[in-house]
Amino acid sequence: MFLRSSCYTAVTLNGNDYLLPFGQAIVDQDRAYRLSGSGRELWERLADAPSREALLDGLIRDGEISPADRQTVQEETDSWISDLTAKRLLREVPDTDEGTGRRTFQDSAEDFDRFREPSAGILHIAGLTVALEGSPGCFSGDFRAFATKSAGTDRPNLQITVTPAPPRPHPGATVLLENEELCVMDEEETWRILYPSSSVLRMARVSRDGARAVLHIQAPAPGNKKKLQYEVFHACRLFFLIRARRDGCFVLHSASILYRNRAWLFSAPSGTGKSTHTAHWVKRGWAEMLNGDLNLIAPAESGGSSYEVRGIPWCGTSGIATTKTVPLGGIILLRRSPNGEKVTSLPPDDKQLKTMQRLITPSWTQEQLTDCLLFTGALTKAVPVWQLSCTASPSSASVMKAAIDAYLDLKTGHRS
Repeated sequence: MFLRSSCYTAVTLNGNDYLLPFGQAIVDQDRAYRLSGSGRELWERLADAPSREALLDGLIRDGEISPADRQTVQEETDSWISDLTAKRLLREVPDTDEGTGRRTFQDSAEDFDRFREPSAGILHIAGLTVALEGSPGCFSGDFRAFATKSAGTDRPNLQITVTPAPPRPHPGATVLLENEELCVMDEEETWRILYPSSSVLRMARVSRDGARAVLHIQAPAPGNKKKLQYEVFHACRLFFLIRARRDGCFVLHSASILYRNRAWLFSAPSGTGKSTHTAHWVKRGWAEMLNGDLNLIAPAESGGSSYEVRGIPWCGTSGIATTKTVPLGGIILLRRSPNGEKVTSLPPDDKQLKTMQRLITPSWTQEQLTDCLLFTGALTKAVPVWQLSCTASPSSASVMKAAIDAYLDLKTGHRS
């Protein structure tokens, strides 16, 4: 029988079929797989086909192929199955093997109000009110620019409690993904998060809607305050991402600049040169840095733009963040090029796929992946997405600036 990967789902992007990873497959850096020809139909049929013979019998029975073509189709199908097997998207096991490679347990809900600590302040981040509870010494000064005096009359959008109290015993959960730094488990009503490599973070539970989070910490050792604040700060980022998704807000791994009253996001894998490229803009006085590493994109609340970039405190190691909200101009996907600079457009499915792969909003489940796809599908139709083949030279910034100016001049009817 065939077992399809439990961490891939079939989707259609601009008329092209793909298998996209989520959960553990993203942690393992598995790639998207493009299905050609009848690949999507074969993938769907594999869910009910106990064997290769049954797969072909079904195609003949439904009139998809003729009996005379069986041998040819079998050879093509065998090659396709071998390819998916080599990429760990599929495995063929004896009928008696019922394993899926994932551990599942009976879920248990968490009574969040069991763990309460004194108020440590109220934050206003990207339109969301975040209430912090716990010792003030647990929280980083990076939150200070986002502090507000009151949450108003409404309840906070997200309440985070940081407590040294030990977590309650639990019977287990479904493991969604794990690596050296993080283990995420599904308890149906809550997410349970473990921190295997941390000496100060024990465990967190987050409600499914992201409105409530409890982070259990080790009692801080003397002189360990900075480490505790750093790790709590980044743990809170994940809680915020879960809650922001509920409001249709997603975070893109990117450096951003303010140019001609719009935010332009430069996205690429770490080490590609986002910081180097955006620094050229700032050094020449063309632009202002907004965030050095992460940008929250949200549907615009005012006219003039479909989307906006809202300031958040998390900014990687850059130390550059803002509280501003700015209309989104566009997204530039950087790639290194030894042969000079070039700005190119991308096919619609490439724009959507490459942009989605740069999101840090969780894609632990198929539902979360679908939300990310829907968001990036609408986003990449509404704003320009370019690919910049660039070097570390300042000329790369000049080439990109010229492309943005040409786009804005055409859009507004004015010369820059």
